[in-house]
Amino acid sequence: MDHKDLKNTLQELPGLNRDQLQDIEERLSEIKDRTTEFVQKHPLTSIAIAAGIGFIIGKLFSGRRS
Repeated sequence: MDHKDLKNTLQELPGLNRDQLQDIEERLSEIKDRTTEFVQKHPLTSIAIAAGIGFIIGKLFSGRRS
């Protein structure tokens, strides 16, 4: 999902006014920028975090198999 898809989805949510939508867009943009900066500064840490999250999600969805 890219920025345009997310913006369209947010616009379809009931009860959001223009100021709230703009605030959400600004926050998401800041999060994206901070994440990009972190990944560029710490690529190996980012890979380790992604692998760890993937492992945990895999364990959660695999369930117990006999």
